[in-house]
Amino acid sequence: MLSDAFDDQLERFCNALFRPDARIHGGAQHVHVRQTVTHA
Repeated sequence: MLSDAFDDQLERFCNALFRPDARIHGGAQHVHVRQTVTHA
């Protein structure tokens, strides 16, 4: 049971670590595309 609890916490930690990162990169790409289209 201790291992299962640890795996659950590790999964939550990874989700918290990577999901915001993906949002930041996605947002940056979106802004870059909008700027490129606007200047073109």
